[in-house]
Amino acid sequence: MNVGDYDYYLEKKRALAKTPIVEIAKPVAKPAAQPEKARAKKLSYKDQKELEGIEAVILAAEAEAAEIEKMLHDPTFYATRSREFPEWEAKLDATKARIAALRAMRAFVASEFRLHSGNSRERVA
Repeated sequence: MNVGDYDYYLEKKRALAKTPIVEIAKPVAKPAAQPEKARAKKLSYKDQKELEGIEAVILAAEAEAAEIEKMLHDPTFYATRSREFPEWEAKLDATKARIAALRAMRAFVASEFRLHSGNSRERVA
C-alpha cells in the first residue's frame, strides 16, 4: 500500500468514521443587556457639608505650603535654623500630599455627582 492511493484513503475514511465527532461549541449570543434605571444616589449630609468646605480647606493647605516654601527659600533660615530643615521639609511634603488628596477627592465627587435642583447632589449613574 502506497501513501496517497485509494486504499489508503478508504482506510483513513473508516478510521475517521469510527472516531466520535466533537462539535465545537459556538458562543451563545447574549441578549443585549437592558440598561438599568439609574437611581440617583444622593450625597449624605456629612459628605455634603464636607464638600461645601473642601475649597476653603484646600486654599488653607495651599497657603500653609506656600508659607513653608517661602521660609525654606529664605537664606537666613539656613544660617540660623539649618537643623530644622528635615523637619520642615517633611511637613511641606505632608502638606503637599494632603493637598493632592483633597483635590483628588474633589475631582472624584465632581465626576460622580452633579448638582440637581438647588443644593442637593445626586450621583451620576
